[in-house]
Amino acid sequence: MSSLTGTMTPETRFDPATDFRHKFPRFSAENIRANQPVLDIVRCKAAEMGATPAQVSLAWLLGRRPFIVPIPGARNPDHLAENHGALDLALTADDLREMEAAFASLTVHGASMDADNMTIVQR
Repeated sequence: MSSLTGTMTPETRFDPATDFRHKFPRFSAENIRANQPVLDIVRCKAAEMGATPAQVSLAWLLGRRPFIVPIPGARNPDHLAENHGALDLALTADDLREMEAAFASLTVHGASMDADNMTIVQR
């Protein structure tokens, strides 16, 4: 989800010593740029609801249960507080349908993980 928070740009660099995302295709500069339309949908909904993109992303995932359960990261207390705010953000069925319809015409670029990590996850 971190790419849906709106904080990453094509210039974002991950420290290979401390952040495994440096190997994930979805976080390459090219794919962050190509996936901008996905973020635009989230940002638009966030502006409409007076929320942050991270909160809308989490609320959207929570609205898709029981099939998807988000596991949000929180690198500091501010992230935790922001994530918690998603619990108070009620996306309506219309909101969810609107977002799904907008997402349907898009292609998400880049695999979510590199092959080595995907092998570990699929065990």
